[in-house]
Amino acid sequence: MGLNPETMFYDWIYMNVLHQNKILSEKVTEFSAFTDIEFNPKRSVNCHVRSAALYVSLYRRGLIEKALRSPDNYKMVIRNIKNENHIDTPKGQMRLNSS
Repeated sequence: MGLNPETMFYDWIYMNVLHQNKILSEKVTEFSAFTDIEFNPKRSVNCHVRSAALYVSLYRRGLIEKALRSPDNYKMVIRNIKNENHIDTPKGQMRLNSS
């Protein structure tokens, strides 16, 4: 799958598991902001809250089903969004504003 950004595989796995739980996935899409007071970027690159926020962004764009079909689809969807929004982000971060 490749790891660019480094969290790509973790995000894809996390979102697939979240998507399989209809109650949780519907509930998480009700929120527009997320925070994790325990996350420490010096100890870890992956953050479940970041993955949840990314899930909501893709869901609101109508891209969640397409993105979760395969790792390659996910990578393509993320790249297209980054290109559409001309996002230049620091390593491991993505700002995906949903419309």
